Amino acid sequence: MGFFTIAVLAATALLNGMETVYSADYLRKEEKPFYRVWLCRKLYLWAFLWLLVHLCAGAASERGLYLLRLADMVYTYLLLAAVDIKRRIVPDAILICFLAGQLLWGGLMYLPDELIRTMVTGAVFFAVVMLFTWMSRGKMGMGDAALLGITALTAGWAYVVQILVIGLMLAFLYGIGLLLFRRISMKTEIPFVPFLAAAMVMHSIYIVR
Repeated sequence: MGFFTIAVLAATALLNGMETVYSADYLRKEEKPFYRVWLCRKLYLWAFLWLLVHLCAGAASERGLYLLRLADMVYTYLLLAAVDIKRRIVPDAILICFLAGQLLWGGLMYLPDELIRTMVTGAVFFAVVMLFTWMSRGKMGMGDAALLGITALTAGWAYVVQILVIGLMLAFLYGIGLLLFRRISMKTEIPFVPFLAAAMVMHSIYIVR
């Protein structure tokens, strides 16, 4: 295992720890300035635990790195789903950590031309999603669009389309079920990230089985 690989594993473990701390703060409604995370002792505990996971998951192999990157995506989506359910927000701090971590994984796993190609096509997809969100006038939140855009930048637009389609189907079925039991009206807003997280989990199980 080379120095660059170890550095990426340590950095991504730290970013996962930051995501965990930020999520806990948002769930407790204790938003702190971005820099205050470094003063939290739990950050270093979570980072250490994530580093152990990285090292024990076979990070020296290509398969191990792929699974770790996928685990990072699933974990972030699940954290954001929990925050979105309780607070109806998708925090920028967690999105920034997610973007940084996925870029590090991409730099470790892909050739430079592959990473650049993925980021360019992902940026175009990001712009289209943001435009659609703006035109929808609140039907889709900017946080949801940013999450999808960041995923497209780092994992590719085709991957995001699959997650989005599954998420929309799950949200549609859930909405129909609630309407049938008269739990909601047509104007009721439903957080979308939990359905994207469920879609991410389902898709991940399918591709690694």
